[in-house]
Parts: sequence; C-alpha cells; structure tokens
Amino acid sequence: MANEKYNTGYHDDSFGYATLPSSMGGQEWSYGQKLADLSQSDKWKTNCIGGEVYPPIQGGLFKDPVEYPDWIEPEGRQDFAKCVETTHATWLMCDRIKIYQDEDRERAIEASDSLGYDFRVTTATFKENIGEEPFEVSVKIQNIGVAPFYYDNTKWPVLLGFKKGDDLVARYKTEWDLSSIPADASEIEFDHVIEKNKLGGGEYTLCMKVQNPLQGGALLYFANEGESDDGWLTLGSVSVDAPEKEMEVITEVLPIVYVEPEPVPDGIDGVYQAENGRIEGSALVDRDIPECSGGRKVGYIGAEGGSLYIENVEVPEDGTYEVEITYMTKEERYVKISVNYGEDVKVTFPPSGDDWLTLATLTVEFDLKKGPNTFYFHNETGWAPDIDCIKILQ
Repeated sequence: MANEKYNTGYHDDSFGYATLPSSMGGQEWSYGQKLADLSQSDKWKTNCIGGEVYPPIQGGLFKDPVEYPDWIEPEGRQDFAKCVETTHATWLMCDRIKIYQDEDRERAIEASDSLGYDFRVTTATFKENIGEEPFEVSVKIQNIGVAPFYYDNTKWPVLLGFKKGDDLVARYKTEWDLSSIPADASEIEFDHVIEKNKLGGGEYTLCMKVQNPLQGGALLYFANEGESDDGWLTLGSVSVDAPEKEMEVITEVLPIVYVEPEPVPDGIDGVYQAENGRIEGSALVDRDIPECSGGRKVGYIGAEGGSLYIENVEVPEDGTYEVEITYMTKEERYVKISVNYGEDVKVTFPPSGDDWLTLATLTVEFDLKKGPNTFYFHNETGWAPDIDCIKILQ
C-alpha cells in the first residue's frame, strides 16, 4: 500500500537482489517496480529510504568479481551502485560486511560511503581583515550524494566558530537548513551576520560545524580537506584589528533546546483538544500531525486499557447538546463515551479515509449539565479511533 500521506519512507529488505524495476532489468514484483506501480518512486525526496542487503548475497557482493550463490537468477544479480542510484538509499543493514578483509573490505566501505547525503562546501566569502564591526559570512554548499539530509535544522544546527590555534574561542549558531539542499549537486548559498564578534585582536581561523544533537553522537563531516577530528571545517583565516583580550576556550557542547509547540487552548468556539485531556493506560499523544486542529491527536484508546478524559467542557445551562467529534480511523471502530461518569454510549465511527491521516467528524447528542463536564472515552474489547478534538455545537 502506498504511504504517500505518511511522513515515512520505505524499506527494501532484498537490496541488490529484488531492487530494480523491470524497466531496468529487475523483477516484475521487485521493490522498485512496486514503487513505480504506486507512483512512489520519488518518495526519497522527502523521506528516508533504507533496507537490508539481501542476506544470501551479503558474503560476496563486495568481492571483485562479485560472487553470487548459483541459484541466483540473472535478474537477481543487480549492480549495487545502480541500486543505490535508483533508490537513493540513505542506510542499509549488511551483517556479513564484518567478514570482509583487505581490498574487499575497502570496496565494502566505499559502497557504504555511497549512501545518503554528501555535503561539500564550494566557496566561503568573508572579509579577511575586520575590526569590531558586524562580520558577514557567505557559504555555498552542495550535496553530491544520492539523498537529502532529512533532519530538523533546529536539532542539527550549523555553527560558525573562531579558533585561536587549536582552541575554539567563539561560536555562533546560524539558521542554515541543510535539508534545503537538494541531492543534485546544485550550490545553495547561506548567509549569516555576526553582529558582535566579541573577538580580541589577533589571528583566527574561521570554521564551521554541524552539531549532532546526540551527546557523543557521530560527527557530520564535509567532503572537503581541512576538516579537523573535532568536526570543525576550516573556511579560512581572519585578522581582527581590535584591542587584545584573553579569550576563554570553549569546551562544552552547545545545548540544543527543543521547544514544545504551545498547546491550543480549550473552549475557543466550543472546541476542546484531545491532547489537552488526561490519558491512561496505552493511550498516547501523537505529535506533529499537521492535519489535526492542534497538530496532535490521541491514539491507542481501547484494547490495552487506554482511555481518554476530556475535562472541563463548559456549557451555559443544562440540556441536550450536539457534540461534534473529530477523529481518524482507517477501519470501522467504536468507542464507549460516558459524560460525567454516567451511562456509556457506544458510538460507531465509519472509516475516515483509506489511511490514518484523514480527518472526519461524527455528531452525537449528549445530556450535559451547566458548567464543567467530563467526557470519558474507552473500549475494553477493541481499539477505538484516534481522537483529535470535540466541539460543542449548541
């Protein structure tokens, strides 16, 4: 099934054997052919593609010449480089790569290096002699790899730094977004202005680095000479004409702070968000769902004790009210709803679409009391639909 509406890529578990589409000599049932049939061949442009080298060929794929088991038919002997170029794979599992030695191992490493993104700084423009005025830096970067950099630049910031000798003495965070660089070797220019450089007089090395948000995580290296073991790429030398001062050496990692989006307040136009409610058991809040009114929803309500309480739902007086429930479900599901812990009402929800990211609404009448009310969603025998919000219509 195509996942064009989902923010996820694809996994080829027979890479190098059943990868290429039939138009490139592959099988009619191959990974590549299935993507073509589903019009999903360009999914790599927005989502990461991975997989596993087909286990029976792992032991001979990186030898020269390639060694295949005798039973592998010609259409299953697919060129690794062509498979990488076609799928734009970023990562692959290959357990038997550890058996390779000498030149075979070098070929395996080279094959691994051919995956994913590969950034190269082509030019860096800046004044080599400055005073205490704002300092402008312009850098052009190209991606000469086969896939984009898929990650959030707020978590993988590009830093500019100044070194005195081998010591980092100044560091500045940019807003540069590496995910905006297409995997087509085109140059993308980024600019940053350091308003107050705070540097003492002397000679410095201007450098840049992409910081991994994982403490102790692998460094991101550029395909340039001049990159040090600490991940800082040298851009050039800068002479500062200013009073000399002692610069403190920076040793700690720049802290990455993730700011949780502000929740949508309840009660506006009678709308109450599920994610603002109280959850129990298996129920959880799914974040980063742009289709939902507050960017979130509550899922896994039901079978494993998952429940949702939407509380403090205000109405002006006692009476029967129409309540619009916004939900997601790919299949027909039901949920039991009680108001103020009264009698359960079993509500059946038809499919909202052919996936789990299409919203629909269902209107149900409930007797509510003046002031705050509590809606309790549960299902002891099966899974309920995912809930976005409820709205009091009258």
